[in-house]
Amino acid sequence: MPTEDAAVYFTDVVDMSNSTNVFYKGSSIANGSLAVSNIQQYTQNFGIVIATAPSNKELTTLVCRSAGTLQYVYAGLFDTGSATVAVDFDLLINTSSALNAVIRVDDGDADRANLVGSLSTTAVTAGQVITCKCIATTANNSTGPFMTFGILWTATAS
Repeated sequence: MPTEDAAVYFTDVVDMSNSTNVFYKGSSIANGSLAVSNIQQYTQNFGIVIATAPSNKELTTLVCRSAGTLQYVYAGLFDTGSATVAVDFDLLINTSSALNAVIRVDDGDADRANLVGSLSTTAVTAGQVITCKCIATTANNSTGPFMTFGILWTATAS
């Protein structure tokens, strides 16, 4: 472990996402840049408790305050049920889907699995509304719908 005054050189990306404090000398970042990513994760449970079956819901999850880039989207069910289940999830920017296709969760998927969605649109700007949508075509014995997405903010919120 280096001492407090020792010089430490990083030659690659260093993941400090779990760090609580990082200290550096004011003049120690002279010939490079310090880049900090700010990916924030948002989760939507559609106002449905874990033990309750999914239903058709469309809820505003976020009104963007600055520009950013969608990084990922996942959806799933706490319990996928034991009979024929078909629950679709969509992520909307304003009123248009940001996905290439809805995320379909069925009884063949694992309980609490995070099924990944394929983003067709990733850029967001200030003022855009992000909405999560749950379409419960057949919800036999399934419970607890959820959606999660992450945004890398590229501009300071106004």
